[in-house]
Order: sequence, then structure tokens, then C-alpha cells
Amino acid sequence: AQPAARAQLAGARGAVLVFFVIMGLAEGIWIARIPAVKGRLHLADGLLGASLLVGPAGLVLIALLAGRLADRFGSARLIRPAGLTVAVLPLALWSAQSLAAVTGSVLAFGIAGGVLTVGLNAQGVRVERGYGRPLMASFHASYSLGGLAGALLGGLLAWRRAGLPSALDSVAAGCVTAAIIAGYRVLPEPAGVRPGPGRPRGAVRRRPPGAERWLLVLGLLALCCVIAEGAVGTWSGVYLRYVLDTPGWFAAAGFAGFSLAMAAGRLAGDRLAARFGPAGLVRRAGLLTVAGLVGALSTHQAW
Repeated sequence: AQPAARAQLAGARGAVLVFFVIMGLAEGIWIARIPAVKGRLHLADGLLGASLLVGPAGLVLIALLAGRLADRFGSARLIRPAGLTVAVLPLALWSAQSLAAVTGSVLAFGIAGGVLTVGLNAQGVRVERGYGRPLMASFHASYSLGGLAGALLGGLLAWRRAGLPSALDSVAAGCVTAAIIAGYRVLPEPAGVRPGPGRPRGAVRRRPPGAERWLLVLGLLALCCVIAEGAVGTWSGVYLRYVLDTPGWFAAAGFAGFSLAMAAGRLAGDRLAARFGPAGLVRRAGLLTVAGLVGALSTHQAW
């Protein structure tokens, strides 16, 4: 039974990688489309920002519920439908012809992406425990590689508009097929085990001194990371297209380069953390992030 268990674990690892790639691919394709949506619908920056805000808002709200759903039903039951939804949503995002359609598609993408993220991270923890070594960085790196592929594909589609519907249909069909196959390989919940609260009712949870303060600090750092990532993802294409006046296909290069660098950072993250320590790595990476954003906004050369 041990070889069978190893094979099941390897299949689940591959499935988690596939779903992370699909999620990154879908996001990259959509981000490459944002400048064209802004131009076609004649949206001011404020209105565009407000319509795009519903995606992260939906993700945050559903993530609070998705954690409980994962505890109640298991991560596999969240991953399968959410993965299929994320796989087909680029079609809706690229074909939206009104602000309401864009906003609704972004909201659906945020909700599905939030559910999928919670399920995948829960599944990734189980796979990581089965292997007995860190794997989460590689899972997140596959998401960044998917984002890179999506941005490059979106830029290519913006450059060669001929045959756009058929190309998008082919991409969606491939993602759906991969999601269906991967959905059968995620780890099911163990027979007879129903996840739930691990702490008995009435038990007192002991916190180390100052835990709330350090949790707040870590939360603020995470917020800064998400703001920086969201700024690059949402606005780099608009900045390149309408401020630096680059062609539509080139506007996707900002997120493509960002995704490539993020994938490299995630793949090297475990080794760098071992070398500099978690706190030292946070400080160095934070300074590098600031330098990169300042540099991007200080130059008027698109490359």
C-alpha cells in the first residue's frame, strides 16, 4: 500500500501545481486586457479602479467563509468547482462589452479565486506534510509562472487580434480539461474523518506575551505586500499604455516581468530565508520592493 500512497501523494502534488498554474494563467490573461477595457469603455482611472476593486473585495469576503467550508467539507470539494470556474472566466472578462459586465466578471473571478486559493493552500499543506519537506514555495511559484504565461499570451492576443475568439476558446478548453483531470487527483478527506474545530468547547487558548502586537505587525506587512502586488498587477499595463504610450501588446510586459521575477524569488525563497533568516529576508526584500517601485515611476523609458 505504501507505493500506492506515494503515487497518490505525487498525483496530488501535480494537481495542486496545475491548479495554481491555471489560476495564475487566468489572472495574467485578464491583466493583459485591462488597458484595452479602459480604452474601449472610455473609463477614467477612478471609475476603472472602483470597478476592479470588487474583485479583491469579493475575494476577501469569500475567503472568510471558504475557510469554514474547507473545514466542513474538505478542500477537495472546494477546489474542483472553483478551479473550473476560474478556468472559464477569462472568456467572460475578455468578451465583456459594458462596465456592468466587467464588474460582474471581476466579482465572479474574485469569489472563485478566493475559494480556490483557500482550498489549494489547505491541500498544499497536506501534500507538504506527506512529503515531509517544504513545498509551498514551489506551489506559489507555479502560480507566478502561470501569471507570466497568461501575460505573454494576453499580449500576443492583443497584438494579433485576428482569430481572438477561437484562441480564447482553445485556451479555456485546455484549462478546463486540465482542471477536470487534476480535480480527480487532489487528496480526498480521510474516510471517517470530518474536519472541524480542533479545540474543545470552553477550552482556554493561551497566547504568548505580545502576540496581538506581533500579529498586527505581520498583518500590516502582508497588507503592504498585497498593495504593491496589486498596484503592479492592476496598473502597470495602464501606466505603460497610457502614460508611457506603448503599444497594447507591450503593456502586458510589466506584469510578465513581475511574474517572472516573483517566480524566481519564490523558488529561491526557502534558501534565502535559511541564509538571512526570516526577519532579515523581510527587511532586504522590502527595501528591494521600494527601490523597484521608485525606479519604475522615476523613469520614462518603457523598457
